[in-house]
Amino acid sequence: MLIHAIFTLLRGGTVDFTSVMMNVLAVLFVMFAILPLHEYAHAWMANKLGDTTALQAGRHTINPLASFEPLGALFLLLFGFGWAKPVPIDPRNFKNEKTGMAITALAGPVANLIAALVGDLIFFAIGAFAPSFFMTTVGGYIGYFLRYYVMINVYLAVFNLSLIHI
Repeated sequence: MLIHAIFTLLRGGTVDFTSVMMNVLAVLFVMFAILPLHEYAHAWMANKLGDTTALQAGRHTINPLASFEPLGALFLLLFGFGWAKPVPIDPRNFKNEKTGMAITALAGPVANLIAALVGDLIFFAIGAFAPSFFMTTVGGYIGYFLRYYVMINVYLAVFNLSLIHI
């Protein structure tokens, strides 16, 4: 992630700036498109299971500003994992509190894994139907971007799954 590039430069090493820029662009895309989707998945599932707290709080949305968390965004940029502003959930509104919380908690990481799968499918479809595309300058950039995009989504899913306590 970006912290690795910073330390490499501080030690006098060299950094592939194309790779670093594609990493940053992938992180920004995840930050403003996928993290809101992740939080929306939590809100949507909670709503389906009977908890309208997020809906009433105006957090049942994919608006990036509703879920933007500055420190979580900085961590995502520097270390490759971070967080968004959590969606409010009231487990008392679920028919079964423990099961409702578990299913709602799983919704976000599942959204990240689906996003990673879509990125992988795009990457492999390009590789299958236009293999020489990744050898062009633009294709190389897109390849870097897709690899980072998939990796960040998988990291976020694993990070979130490690936080679930059932």
